[in-house]
Amino acid sequence: KASEHAEVWEVLPLPSEPLVEKGNRDAFWKISQIYGRKAIEEIPVRGGIFTKPRYAKTKVEVVFRKQIGVHNVTVVRADDVNDLQKWVEENLGLKIPIKPFKRYTEKGCRYFVFDRIEVSLEERTVEPLIYTFRADKAYYPLVITTETTNSSSSVSLFFIARGKPLDRAPLFKHKTVFFSGDELMQVHEDLWRMFPEGAYVTYYRGHGMYTKDFVVKNVYVPTVFDLAIEWLSKRVLVSVFLTGVRSLSSIPGGLFFIVTVFAGFIFMLYIVYRIFQNERLLGLLAVLAFISIAICVDELGLLIFFASYPCGIIAYVFLAVKIAKKILT
Repeated sequence: KASEHAEVWEVLPLPSEPLVEKGNRDAFWKISQIYGRKAIEEIPVRGGIFTKPRYAKTKVEVVFRKQIGVHNVTVVRADDVNDLQKWVEENLGLKIPIKPFKRYTEKGCRYFVFDRIEVSLEERTVEPLIYTFRADKAYYPLVITTETTNSSSSVSLFFIARGKPLDRAPLFKHKTVFFSGDELMQVHEDLWRMFPEGAYVTYYRGHGMYTKDFVVKNVYVPTVFDLAIEWLSKRVLVSVFLTGVRSLSSIPGGLFFIVTVFAGFIFMLYIVYRIFQNERLLGLLAVLAFISIAICVDELGLLIFFASYPCGIIAYVFLAVKIAKKILT
């Protein structure tokens, strides 16, 4: 929205020629909903009737020009920033500053998208656009907003890849969660086609003036061992015990509680083994089965955790009696 009716231009510098299609804004709501459930936002635009401009004879090539819904989109290719500035002024009636565009042409960006939008006092959200282009890295331009408007801006971005992002970005990174193929299909069919087996989704958010673009070159694809550790850390017995270690270790008496819980769990394993004292192999299998049930079945794991403390006290008494008998004999 704006304080009065106005025409706004959105500009997107890209490293290669894009395919521009109409998107579905429901995808943004759906991915936010699924992301929030697993671990957590808007595209303003509006346009009028497209009018065919008269093109000046400069070294600027118009590679795409189309009205998509309410968007009036023009994609041009330019090698020289001065030619681009002249062409835009003569054909789009828009004055652009040299500095930010020069920054992008020097980085190898030769394609520029110009999307005309009409805004008014009424706040509204319309259909987004999908830009598909080739690049050697994940890329989203941020600097051009700061250098063309000289003002701060807010960005919400979901990064989807086969692995977890390793590179630092000029946006605050939230938690990375895994989306299955079915969940990606709920967001958008194209995402499912890219990642039918599922992908990792990382949420980024920022507000301010940016001196760097969003770029991710490296991702870490978790191994089977990593996935096993991740699964194990989500089990109730393990997570409750680790939470207790982190929170209680600094509290007087907390260390005693943790050690007693651990001792109680070992004592329960000892009791299970002793039941099959004449059959050692069966005893070992019973111990492994008890550990597996305690970890895999969350309800029983929680019950075993709470039972571990009194069992730990019993273990201390049992050990004290054994030591006393040794001394007396």
